[in-house]
Amino acid sequence: VAQKMISLSDLGILRVIAECIPGGGAEDPLAGLQGMTASTRAELCHGMLAAKLAESLEKVSAPRGKGGEFVELPCNSKFSLNESAPSGHSSEAVYGKLEEFHGGLIDRIGLPHVNLYKGLEDDHCGGKDARYQFTTGNYKIQTTTLDEWKALTDPEVRRKLSQGPREIRDVEELLRHPLAVKAQLLREEILALQLYTGPMYYKYNA
Repeated sequence: VAQKMISLSDLGILRVIAECIPGGGAEDPLAGLQGMTASTRAELCHGMLAAKLAESLEKVSAPRGKGGEFVELPCNSKFSLNESAPSGHSSEAVYGKLEEFHGGLIDRIGLPHVNLYKGLEDDHCGGKDARYQFTTGNYKIQTTTLDEWKALTDPEVRRKLSQGPREIRDVEELLRHPLAVKAQLLREEILALQLYTGPMYYKYNA
């Protein structure tokens, strides 16, 4: 379902629905819906909204080869359990036995650091593999765990690694983003999100 939601957002489905809803303003954007009767809302859904949705969904079609046969698209390796698997294939997750489930994470990885920032820093800078170079499977970025941490905490390293299509944003800037403010995200949560959505996903998923 999550992947379908992402794909539908790429089609602008929410915008299509928003454009079909009359009235409303900045203070109360759905005022037009609130003033409708049930029958009027039904007419909207079965009429203009249905037509607009159908038009948008027509953009979705199964990829075909030159002979008209269906073609299986490869998995996005960033979300695959095994990037070394053949193209178009991913692995089945194994979650352990029932007793391991009841044991919880503490039995497997121990208690988290009481200082979130210090815990993140130790995990990325203090490990034996912190300076070992690795290459991601999707964009073939060569980096180290230590460099990825410094990219978020050291402005000079951030500028150095922000090359080509990759732009590493300042955590302070992201903390001021409306969505981060609304969610009341901590600096440590922003850092963790930046790390996972960057090259570190490759090691986290290993």
